[in-house]
Amino acid sequence: MVASFSVDYFILVYVAAMGVLQMIASRRDLRGMLLFPAPSIAFLVGLCAVIAAFAWFFASEPRNLSDTEGGLDGNRAASMFSAASSLAVFSTLVISSLINRSLGRDGQAPSPGLDALGQTTYLRALSGSLKGLWKRS
Repeated sequence: MVASFSVDYFILVYVAAMGVLQMIASRRDLRGMLLFPAPSIAFLVGLCAVIAAFAWFFASEPRNLSDTEGGLDGNRAASMFSAASSLAVFSTLVISSLINRSLGRDGQAPSPGLDALGQTTYLRALSGSLKGLWKRS
């Protein structure tokens, strides 16, 4: 039961985090982070993912269990949350970089920081930053 509960919690957090990341990227115009071509579609799909993940998690089984009765204890929940949300960020950045690989090919230097994702993909911005560091040293 605990293993199944842990896997279910991991899926909940992963799907919900992916949805939230798409909602944020669409509202902040971070085109290099979008998994869908239109920001409005990305926002709606993200919102649906969050709602669906929570509905599935809480409607599929009784989840209001203490850790002594098969629920997750605080340490396990925190570690699962960290792992799932980190994987969601990593997945979003890699998949969106592959989907939007033509974004940022114009050769212009992107804005510094996270604003670069409005003009280019994460992998292209990372590559450019690493090249810049390499040239300085």
